[in-house]
Amino acid sequence: MKWPSLFCLGIAYICSSSALAQSDLVLLLNPNPNEDKVIFRTRSNIIGEADDRAKGDDFRQFEQNLSLRYALIQNEDRELYFTLDSHLVDLDTTGVFDETGEPVPGGLYNVGVGALYRQTVHEDWRVGGQLRVGSASDELFNSIDEMYLQGFAFLQVPHLEHTSWIAVLAVNTNLQFPVIPGFGYAFPLSEQALAVVGFPFLGAAGQLTDKLGFQMVYWPLRNADVSLNYQVTERIRPYAGFKWRGLYFSRADRPDSDDRILLEDKRFFGGAVFDLTDKIALDLQAGYLFDRQLGEGDDFSDRNDNNFRIDSTWYTSLELNVQF
Repeated sequence: MKWPSLFCLGIAYICSSSALAQSDLVLLLNPNPNEDKVIFRTRSNIIGEADDRAKGDDFRQFEQNLSLRYALIQNEDRELYFTLDSHLVDLDTTGVFDETGEPVPGGLYNVGVGALYRQTVHEDWRVGGQLRVGSASDELFNSIDEMYLQGFAFLQVPHLEHTSWIAVLAVNTNLQFPVIPGFGYAFPLSEQALAVVGFPFLGAAGQLTDKLGFQMVYWPLRNADVSLNYQVTERIRPYAGFKWRGLYFSRADRPDSDDRILLEDKRFFGGAVFDLTDKIALDLQAGYLFDRQLGEGDDFSDRNDNNFRIDSTWYTSLELNVQF
């Protein structure tokens, strides 16, 4: 694996956050010009029925994701993509939040549009980022209080032959801490593995052997991902790992505009990516969800007092990736 490609892979994993998909980081940090003009992805998540541990209320959940990237400008020096993302969380429960007595919404939605841009400046220096405007709520675009601004900007400055300084700035007005700056240093662990140590993120990614790869990453506040993958054939790549995620939504007409719904879980998962053609791939995944909770409030402490603690359960997902 060439060092520029390894660097791209490592940073793409290490800088992943809720505001920016891993595929977007690959587009931004690819050392070569991106060739795909259209990138389309859709994922369905079927989650087993569970109960609220305290009150015994039934809790059912289904999720559907969709994303589209379309290149408006694409050349060796500059790239500009239009972006569209949607995420549906369908909930079925008769429960209510303890503190407010409000019923849990039957559906939570996140829809956003924006742009992704990158440019090479000053020899090998690169700048770029993504900006997205959208709404995450049970009633999309009900008012400005349900809308958000999300963004990510980076500056990559080469240092030594195989090292670089990284400066990042993440903005998400849907979070408790809307602005998170970061600064780190990327360096090799071996000829096929790279690490980034910085504030407030850290991680590593690369190859343990020619066929066995790994990645581990943490990005605040509650985003962690660790996995191993194995290249069985050129078109089949099984994987397994652990993930911690949090999704934020703003319920329409809530009394306090600072309140957010947080849907949080941890999961062990396994799956495989099947490259059907050079442009089409299927990702089949299954796993075990645990430490699940759904709360509403203006900070973690407030949400812990006004939440559901949902039993552990299984889930399966199927993702279709098309790019050309």
